[in-house]
Amino acid sequence: MAMPKSIVLCGVKHCGKSTLGNLLADRFGILFFDTDKLLQKQHTVNTGEILSPREIFIQKGEEFFRKLEAKIIYDLIAKPQQNRLISLGGGVLTNPFINPEDVKKLGYIVYLDIKPEIAFGRVKRNGLPPFLIGEKDPAATFYKICKEREPVYLRYADLIFEIHADVAPELVGNELAKTIEETNQK
Repeated sequence: MAMPKSIVLCGVKHCGKSTLGNLLADRFGILFFDTDKLLQKQHTVNTGEILSPREIFIQKGEEFFRKLEAKIIYDLIAKPQQNRLISLGGGVLTNPFINPEDVKKLGYIVYLDIKPEIAFGRVKRNGLPPFLIGEKDPAATFYKICKEREPVYLRYADLIFEIHADVAPELVGNELAKTIEETNQK
């Protein structure tokens, strides 16, 4: 099986990047990096504060968050590595402190193209993120963000993987793994 040097998952919040990333990394026997977890760890190292990415965004502001996110991405780019899977935060490709062309250096980019209604259902179950708190119509705002980000995800994706239903992650992960394997054998 011909595998890409590294696999990079992108998509909107709650499309399954972290869950599928863990499943795929296990299946392919490669290292898994979640940029949100790396951001959280870097913030703790820098400040001694243990905050979730959501708390960092709320307490420190979007600009602080995006600059720290950019540092994480450029650190990953500076340490090219074979056989790794990277889950990008939902806003990485639209982060003004990151050149999306640079993200291509991370590896084979897979856009997890989930129906916004499915993703928003997951968002509601897990609590509204900072960018939706206080919105008059959080669903409408989320759908608008999905629509705005989709062209960016499409532009940088090497593979578009559609998720049409909210089914068991193992089923989606198996299908995604097969698709990655098939597209890299051509």
